[in-house]
Order: sequence, then C-alpha cells, then structure tokens
Amino acid sequence: MIDYDNLIKELGLELGAELKFNDEDMCELAVGESTVLSIERRPDAGTLLMTSVVADALPDPVDYALFLDLLDFSLGGAINGTPAIGRDAESGLLVAHQTVTARSLRDASFADVVKDFLRFREVMERKLNGSN
Repeated sequence: MIDYDNLIKELGLELGAELKFNDEDMCELAVGESTVLSIERRPDAGTLLMTSVVADALPDPVDYALFLDLLDFSLGGAINGTPAIGRDAESGLLVAHQTVTARSLRDASFADVVKDFLRFREVMERKLNGSN
C-alpha cells in the first residue's frame, strides 16, 4: 500500500518545495525553466503515474536508431515499470511516462525514482531533438 501523501511530502522536502495532491489527485511541479512533471495519485490501482512532455512531435524523418530506442523503452515500461515514451493521439505531443508501484518503492526512494525519471526524460528530449 502506498502512502501517497507522505511520499509527496517527502519528495517536496527533498526538492525544497511544498508539494501536495489537488482535488483531481494531481501534483504538478516545475523542474527548471521549461519542464513540468505531473504526478497522478491512482489509489484504485495502488500506483502513481508520472508524466512529462518530452517533445512537440516526432522528428521527420524518424532515425532508425531512435525508433528502436522508443520500442525498447516501451517494452521495458510494460515488463519492469521503467520509464517509456508515448504519443498523445489528440495533441501529437510525445510524453515520458512511468507507473510507480509499491514494489518499485521497496527498491528505491520515491525521490530517487523521480530523479531517474527526470534523467530519462532529459536524455530522450535530447535524442528527439537530434542533439544526442
């Protein structure tokens, strides 16, 4: 069982900010000048969902190595809960996402999971913008 309020409070202490979930079970925080991290509390599923926009669209043309990376990351997210990239069908935005479970929080602190997610997001943003 995840203690959502305590996790978000501890993350806030780690980041030096007061964080809490709103009435829609969302907590959004600005990271740097242009990154927004959304954390959704999902008590019915017993999980948290982290999302952050990575790019406005796929590069055209899509590099084969990038395509393979996106497929590899997608499968990792399904198998072991690592971050992945998806495309919002309505907006076309590319979004990094990760589902956090109670099991994943046994292996690392939530702050560490968030930091790893943000590093993944940053690397993928560079790859998608062609600046590896």
